[in-house]
Amino acid sequence: EVVIVGRTGSTQLPGSTATGVYDAALNGTTDGFLARFDAAGAPVWATYVGGSSVQQFEFEFESLDRVILEASGHILVAGSVLDIGTLNGVDPTFNSNTQFEFQAPDGFVGRFSGSGSLVDATYVGSVDFDYIQALGRAPSGAVIVAGTTASTFRTDYGVTSAAYQPTCEAF
Repeated sequence: EVVIVGRTGSTQLPGSTATGVYDAALNGTTDGFLARFDAAGAPVWATYVGGSSVQQFEFEFESLDRVILEASGHILVAGSVLDIGTLNGVDPTFNSNTQFEFQAPDGFVGRFSGSGSLVDATYVGSVDFDYIQALGRAPSGAVIVAGTTASTFRTDYGVTSAAYQPTCEAF
């Protein structure tokens, strides 16, 4: 089997009509996606992961860029999304700046079941552009992410004055 993540603007994602997937429809102009294929390369299921910008542009900054297959059968993904609703993670609320002409994405970390339904997820970010570009697991099982932000990062994520760079200096 193969699991892939990425970005699409297609309204016909192969496998997105499978029963129980998180989201079977494209929201806006682009969405991140997660797809599972069998050993022969046929789609088993696929799900869109993304919101819809308040202002419709040719391109929305949504993509799933990292994936980890867990021993439990769950699939851990990370990337950037627009508002996909309230989540059940550390940061359940989308954090975009309404003063922009467009919405800036938040980082996103989500765990999906082996059949494509969302198990749990969190936004990671603040009011400006936030992208998760690395995803890992500590020996303790903790999820570790790294990425890019244009935000003055929130201190409630554990960023302290002892951090290498505790504030956003440039983008």
